[in-house]
Amino acid sequence: MATIGHFRLVQEIGRGGAGVVYLAEDVEIPGRRVALKRLKPEVAAADAGVLRREAATLAAIEHPHILTVHEVGTAEDGLYLVTEYMPAGSLADRIDHGRMSVTEALTAARQTASALAAAHERGILHRDVKPANLLVAQDGRVKVSDFGLAVNAVPKAEEGAETTATVTLDQGSGSLYGTPLYIPPEALAGLPATPAADQFAFGVAFHEMLAGRRPFSRRRGMRAVLDPPAIDRRIPADLVRIVAKCIAKDPRQRFANMNEVVAALDRSIARRGRDRRRLIAVVTTVAIVSAVSLTAWRIRVWRSKTEAQRLNEYGRTALEKGELGEARRLFLAARSADPRYLAACTNLGTLALLDKDPSWAVAILGDCAATFGNVDVVVYNHASALRRAGNLPGAEAALSRAIVLARGRPLEAPAASELILVLIAEGRAGDAVALGAAYRPATADTAERAILLKSIGLAQLADGSEDAAVKTLRTALSGPLPKGPRIDALVGLGKAEEGAGNKDAAVAAFAEAIASGAEGKAHDEATDGLARLAN
Repeated sequence: MATIGHFRLVQEIGRGGAGVVYLAEDVEIPGRRVALKRLKPEVAAADAGVLRREAATLAAIEHPHILTVHEVGTAEDGLYLVTEYMPAGSLADRIDHGRMSVTEALTAARQTASALAAAHERGILHRDVKPANLLVAQDGRVKVSDFGLAVNAVPKAEEGAETTATVTLDQGSGSLYGTPLYIPPEALAGLPATPAADQFAFGVAFHEMLAGRRPFSRRRGMRAVLDPPAIDRRIPADLVRIVAKCIAKDPRQRFANMNEVVAALDRSIARRGRDRRRLIAVVTTVAIVSAVSLTAWRIRVWRSKTEAQRLNEYGRTALEKGELGEARRLFLAARSADPRYLAACTNLGTLALLDKDPSWAVAILGDCAATFGNVDVVVYNHASALRRAGNLPGAEAALSRAIVLARGRPLEAPAASELILVLIAEGRAGDAVALGAAYRPATADTAERAILLKSIGLAQLADGSEDAAVKTLRTALSGPLPKGPRIDALVGLGKAEEGAGNKDAAVAAFAEAIASGAEGKAHDEATDGLARLAN
């Protein structure tokens, strides 16, 4: 890939409506890896100040949980922003593999809230708080990123009112901002952004961490935030109160500021620490006083769970370092230590998705699915391993069950996307097209929707509808597709354009697939396509 300034681009790692993010290496400091963000040409032409504003915003707030900016530079096609590289991805990636534990979610939420509080104290609103913008560092710390929509907010005191309740924006007011289902009700009414708006989005994200889904139905679109929230009943009561207060319809009923949110989270964390210390004291006392078999059994279970958690954390560290073999060994050891430890199963599923040959995972994840048969992410991971190992009937049955279990939650669309691919592989393109029609999203503005559109386009291609496939696959490619699905979409687009008689467009799609790093079957199909079109 290209070199910009003193940074060599390695690969694309993210894409949004305004810009593209690359993993890059600093040629002046060998071994230093960074994230480099560039505006898309059409955005850069319209607003050359977006990256400068984001850089200035981030630089103005020195905080351990806000992404660090290294530099801002100028290239031939505009500005670029260089920040620290976060190889563990975002909380959205973590939530895709199942809801977080209460301890994990509390830690992440507390770090996020403290970062937002620091920004608000400096008069800066984020305006797009969501799990995808909460990145995870190598050491597990959460850092708030993507201040591209941030604006300066100047508190304006009114008699008898909290100074944080009303703000005047430097850059206009009344315009819609943020991401649907995180945008507060007052924004839909055209009111300007306030710190309470960031708090609302934070509350939605906190619920998503705890429950694996947002408290509002996406089927209603952005106006769903006007409905009563569907707060998950599995969330502990004290955290339900925090979430409910953050997402109150009336901003005056929310916490006065993010520092109060931090204080509420600290109370919940302290309470759990006290409860844990009490539990340890009780177990220790009983162990000393009594040799009853039931007590001994409880101690064994407690120790087993502690060992499983420890091994699982070591496995996650190995996974973040790219040591996949060591990660597999540790996750398997964690599951052996406590077969009822769900996190070990979900992490094994993540590992299987990264493996080109996941056949080793089929039996293990099948056992996990038998143990946790009503957990959608476990069933989905087993189904995905079955599909990639070639067991299409088994994958079809498991994916159908995953769709039922995930109904109305984020995993439903990825499960439908995989099932479409299974139906194509089974030679049932018509069924795949029908399933795609039931789930077809209107846009490709998220990776989830773009991947689903990619699968639908491939189904249309297999069904002989080349023109429809071209349109669908081009829409999918306009969104933030990860590398693998993007290459599949490019190869499919090349075939569809070829079938529709668009030779030049087909050549461009096949060539881009190869340039993007196509491997194996995808590389062979793109190469064969170019050879056919050259004759």
